[in-house]
Amino acid sequence: MNDDHNNPHDEQPGNPTESESTDPGKSAEDAFEDIKSSAQDAFKTGAKDARDALDKALPKAKEEFAKGVHDIAYAIAYATTFGTTLLNEVTPDSLRDGFAEGREAGKKAAADIVKERRERQESAPSSADAGPEPEMV
Repeated sequence: MNDDHNNPHDEQPGNPTESESTDPGKSAEDAFEDIKSSAQDAFKTGAKDARDALDKALPKAKEEFAKGVHDIAYAIAYATTFGTTLLNEVTPDSLRDGFAEGREAGKKAAADIVKERRERQESAPSSADAGPEPEMV
């Protein structure tokens, strides 16, 4: 048999050779410390990567949100203006006059109610003018 030829099982990855055998001086505590340090490094790297990704994505998300809000506002304004303009063109004068008179009457009625409520609040005696409250027995 030829001793110059190494056994292929000795050189496989994961199988320590005689020179690479586990260090008997290394304790389990040191091994756990290495694992802990590796995990901390991984969490720090992951957190930094997540922060970087968020910093890149946030401006784009804000831009898309603003564009969406703009598009919704545009659609509402367009539909309202288009509908009102078209309605003004096809509505008979008597109907248009009825809407205008009804709008003005409603506006006046609301103003009258607000005025009456303010006058009642101003003329009502305040709690300070009513004197001390009776004591409970």
